[in-house]
Amino acid sequence: MSNTLTTLVSVFDSTNYSTWSDLMWAYLEFQGLSLHVDGTLPRPTAAASSPTSEELEAQAKWDMQDKQARGAIILRLTPSVRSVVIPKKTSKEVWDLLKETYGTPGITVIYADFKKLVSFRFSGNDPRPELAKFQEFLDKLTANKVSFDPFIQTMMLINALPAKYDHLNALILQKHPHCEQNDGDQTEEQRSFFQSATQPAETTEHARE
Repeated sequence: MSNTLTTLVSVFDSTNYSTWSDLMWAYLEFQGLSLHVDGTLPRPTAAASSPTSEELEAQAKWDMQDKQARGAIILRLTPSVRSVVIPKKTSKEVWDLLKETYGTPGITVIYADFKKLVSFRFSGNDPRPELAKFQEFLDKLTANKVSFDPFIQTMMLINALPAKYDHLNALILQKHPHCEQNDGDQTEEQRSFFQSATQPAETTEHARE
């Protein structure tokens, strides 16, 4: 369980709540523990005076599963975040406090994401995982109601190209389609522009003839 958790769920450091909570919730669902966390499955009740063995067994089973859920969440928190929620006794209390404290990002978090976007640079290696990272930065800002015109996104993408492609920037910008597009087309357009930018210079010149 722990190996799967550390492989699938990133550590929450107070700045990546949206991404982390999605992955953490998927993991809890996969483990059959999410109903404890969202309160859908409350702790079973038992007669106060003389609880039956079945009632006590049901409570013990619930307690064990809730501790598993709470432990899984806490394991994927940085020490500073962990210290905030450690006093909470149930997985629901931990989850609710995290959501209340970090679920609505402040300007500091948004600015940190913006800095990651504008400082992004391609390494010159396989661009596919790096394009995915660029899109991830855009998606995080969009989720926080910070969006950019597709043309601005294209210029950011060009700016992130390795220096050896500087001579192609003007050519790529001239080819930009100044038209409206759906959000779903943005990634495809960005890929198209990147492919144009990374063609060998002689191939590009030949295409213009």
